[in-house]
Amino acid sequence: MDKPVATTFCVAPWFQVRNENDGAKMVCCNMRTRQIESANQEPLEFLNTPDNIRLKRQLHQGERAKDCAECWRAEDNGRTSLRQRLNGVLTNNTSSVDDTWLSSYFKHKKNLQSDAILMADIKVGNTCNHSCVMCVPDDSSLIYNDWRANPDAFFIKEKLASDPEYLERIKLTGYANRNYKQYVKSILADTRLKYLKLLGGEPLLDRHLLTMLKALPEQQKRNLSLYIITNGSQDLIQTKNFLGDFKSIKFSVSLEGTSLIQNYARYGSDWKNVSSNIVKFSRSSPSDITVHNTLQTTTILGFKELAEWTRKHQLAMSLGVCHEPYYLSFSSLPDHVRAKVKDSLKEADLNIIQNNIGDEASWPISKVIDIMDKTSFNHEHYTKFLQYIKWYENGKKIKPLRHIYPALFVDKNQQVM
Repeated sequence: MDKPVATTFCVAPWFQVRNENDGAKMVCCNMRTRQIESANQEPLEFLNTPDNIRLKRQLHQGERAKDCAECWRAEDNGRTSLRQRLNGVLTNNTSSVDDTWLSSYFKHKKNLQSDAILMADIKVGNTCNHSCVMCVPDDSSLIYNDWRANPDAFFIKEKLASDPEYLERIKLTGYANRNYKQYVKSILADTRLKYLKLLGGEPLLDRHLLTMLKALPEQQKRNLSLYIITNGSQDLIQTKNFLGDFKSIKFSVSLEGTSLIQNYARYGSDWKNVSSNIVKFSRSSPSDITVHNTLQTTTILGFKELAEWTRKHQLAMSLGVCHEPYYLSFSSLPDHVRAKVKDSLKEADLNIIQNNIGDEASWPISKVIDIMDKTSFNHEHYTKFLQYIKWYENGKKIKPLRHIYPALFVDKNQQVM
């Protein structure tokens, strides 16, 4: 085969598979097209479907495939795309396949058939011990239960109107699902696997998964890097010691804020426990942990305190921006709050990284401010925000958001109520 064109080539359709909680597969988390028929396909069988063969050909020959629009948008805006980050995993972060093993691989390749799973992005199901303010039933069993118990909320009706089978489809997507267990087993059976990302739900609750990882042959473990997205509720040092000597084990801990707001936004979370787990691990392995924060309406006024906390403990941080649900995005953020947040972002002296391989790209602060400036306040979205907060707080033993951040609550003229 010819050498791939560096500006479009991506390792994902060749060597990576990512599953949704219902078993549907894709080559990466940026490709949102669900192919439910892929749920019953083996990993290599999926990578060699006609659609993925077409994708490999397009990217190999220098064509910007439409399926990869999110990466092209990131690169055109000067940000590191998921394509570039994934390529870096297999090429030691070089910008070309030249002088890497991929150069020899494609020189001897005769066709577009994938023959190895080198990277896997595994969602372990929606089993979770938190019900977070921005979460959905796909990713939290507790949120699933909330939706089932309170089906008359506007956002539930909106979802079921467009996808009537949604709740029924994810009814049995916890990590105890037999199909999920068999899928993980098939991934780990490929001894050439180099990189494994785990997310949920909460992956560290899945003792069966952790036991399977621990039991891998030592030689396989020494060649395999783990990247785990977690809510920080479990002891990270104990987890790392239990798993054993992998090439690397890195954690990305999702935080919405500190203290009161963390416990509010991630209901079921205990800030004292989570912060202790993070700090203890960072002291022993400072380069192997990152704090990830997604900026959204309910928690954004706590960003300054979170920034100060991460700076105090010398923690690297990555930033995401909430676009969905729309009623938690910047469009529901009152203008006077927006101005205050922009000042705190500009003043933040943070170690913001952009090379993590989480579900969301890490945004530089300048880009976050730019997005905020370009997103106007939408009163209809804000009204939905108020309705959603009322639903979220119902029955929970938490301090109301109105008492935590009264500045978020305004009338139709954006005057604080």
